[in-house]
Amino acid sequence: MSGFGVAYQLGLARRFLKAVPEANRGQAFGLALTGTMTLQGLCAVGGGALGEVSAPGLVVGAAGAASLLAVLGLWRVLASPRV
Repeated sequence: MSGFGVAYQLGLARRFLKAVPEANRGQAFGLALTGTMTLQGLCAVGGGALGEVSAPGLVVGAAGAASLLAVLGLWRVLASPRV
């Protein structure tokens, strides 16, 4: 189920592809994916550490709320059609 939620990256990849000059696309995609994986790992470690000192259900709920706030904050930018 979590893998299904990552489908949004397909739409973002198209925008990223158009925004980066063709000569630098390989390097730019590599850097973007490395940054994404690093941040995901750090968030998992941080969530695990928080789960050790507080109720795990609270940590999971807070992570979900943070995700929802991020989506709402980026909704206008990501929902607008790009030409």
